[in-house]
Amino acid sequence: MPQTTLQIPDDVSAEMDHLDLTVEGPEGSVSRRLWYPDVSVSVDGDEVVVESADDDAK
Repeated sequence: MPQTTLQIPDDVSAEMDHLDLTVEGPEGSVSRRLWYPDVSVSVDGDEVVVESADDDAK
C-alpha cells in the first residue's frame, strides 16, 4: 500500500473528522472534505498520512 507522509509544522494543527480535514495555523484555518476512492487520509501526531489501496498509485 503506497503511503505519503506530510509533516505538520509546529505552529499548525491538523485534525481529521471522518472525511473532513481541518488545518489551522497562524494565518487562519481551512477545511476540506477528502473523499477519494481507495485513498485514506489520517492525522498521526505531527503528520498527515495519505495511503492508497492501489499499488500502482502515483
